[in-house]
Amino acid sequence: MMDKFRQAEKIYKELKEKRDRGEITKQEFITELQKLMFKDEEGRFWALGTTSGKWHYYDGSKWIPAEPSYQKETTVVCPYCGFENPENSVICIKCEKNLKKNLVICPRCGKEIMEDLKTCPYCDYTLETKKETKEIYLRISKIRELGFAFFLGGAGLILGIVFGALIGVLSSLPFVDILPEAISSTRGHFLGAIVFGGGGAILGFLSFSVAGLLISLFLNFIFFLFGGPKVNAFIED
Repeated sequence: MMDKFRQAEKIYKELKEKRDRGEITKQEFITELQKLMFKDEEGRFWALGTTSGKWHYYDGSKWIPAEPSYQKETTVVCPYCGFENPENSVICIKCEKNLKKNLVICPRCGKEIMEDLKTCPYCDYTLETKKETKEIYLRISKIRELGFAFFLGGAGLILGIVFGALIGVLSSLPFVDILPEAISSTRGHFLGAIVFGGGGAILGFLSFSVAGLLISLFLNFIFFLFGGPKVNAFIED
């Protein structure tokens, strides 16, 4: 008998949704609803109200609002569709979704809802979803020669400026004497730092760029023969 009540409620909600969407007329809705009327074990007729969706029983002269005995029992409300399922239900009778997943509290209305929902079914609040981090493996198959050469060249340029400027302000370095007089005479002065810093920048950029080009060519040859190294990376799903 309990199943008849629940089955009728399920059909009522489906018919109401069809009526609201305009798939059936109001009269068709009432006609189908009348087919859900049945007699219980005590000989009373039960029917759902067309507007309220509440149960009524016929006492022989009029319809009286009443709750079936099963509604007084503990039920499990489906957070997906709002259907009241029997106690200890695992799957919702109406939408067939799992009722035993972890629950979270909606920060707006305070209702318990499933943690994997994107919006609260009670207040339509948009929930933040947890992002899962996945580990993937990337293989380095080739190094771009010019890019690596310019990268090392930039590092050489900076180092050349620093060391060149230091050499330019120091006057006690004997190997600088082999340079032309016009250049070596600037040592120990601010002008020396500029001259030697500029020369160091050019020399550092060229030397490091050539070294970067040779290193990248050598590594690409090794990768071609034996394969490139693997690198771990993490992405958010």
